[in-house]
Amino acid sequence: LTLSVRGEVLELSFNTRLRFTWKWTSGPLVSVPESVVDLEFKATKSGTTLLIKQGFFSSEELMQEHARGWEMALKRLEGFGAKDGLRKSDQEREHEG
Repeated sequence: LTLSVRGEVLELSFNTRLRFTWKWTSGPLVSVPESVVDLEFKATKSGTTLLIKQGFFSSEELMQEHARGWEMALKRLEGFGAKDGLRKSDQEREHEG
């Protein structure tokens, strides 16, 4: 299964924020409308907290599908030097819907 997306950077603030569009161009979610993703990076004593916001979604099911996708992507980052693994909470991962 090949999945691909396209997007455009809307805002880039060095070390603090990346905002971009997200549109599936192949795979089972290709009919989903384009959404906007906000990544906010917040320095902490032990590293960096990543806050992910993506929206808007037409259903709770679609929002959960994207949340699972982000969780899988973030797990893959654990091998790239993330200390203490990656943690998430409802406050750290918000999805607008």
